[in-house]
Amino acid sequence: MNPLFFTQRESASRKVGFSGIQKCTAAIRQLAYGTGSDAWDEYLRMSSRMCRDSLENLCEGVIFLYGRQYLRMPTAADVPLLYEAHQRIHGFPGMLHDVAPDTSFYANDVEYKYGYYLTDGIYLEWATLVKTLLCPDDEKRMHLKKNKSQQEKISSGLSVC
Repeated sequence: MNPLFFTQRESASRKVGFSGIQKCTAAIRQLAYGTGSDAWDEYLRMSSRMCRDSLENLCEGVIFLYGRQYLRMPTAADVPLLYEAHQRIHGFPGMLHDVAPDTSFYANDVEYKYGYYLTDGIYLEWATLVKTLLCPDDEKRMHLKKNKSQQEKISSGLSVC
């Protein structure tokens, strides 16, 4: 962690650098919106590298300051308190995998060991939330799926250029 990173400094060519508040804003926006560092270069007028360095230094600072107390594995005494607080605030179970009941189920002849919350596009891409998938069972949907995959291949090929 570099404590001088968030101070405004002058370069060798006498240009004034970004202020600490600008660097913190870049880091917090990346965390808040779940975007990469290159998503903010035009909006913040800051290079992708500076945004990435800001995020890295902010995270290292948080870990350095609060890691020992707050960024640790929950103890046996913490688990019931965390689960109860989560239930009180959010109203649905499943925050901690150790506490969740066995919710295995079968779908399309495949056994799944864990339950999922279906989100249908209302949340960001998170590993614990699974979006519903349409299984193409008729000609129209199979044709649409085939065309969509071809369009994705073409667009991914164009973005590489």
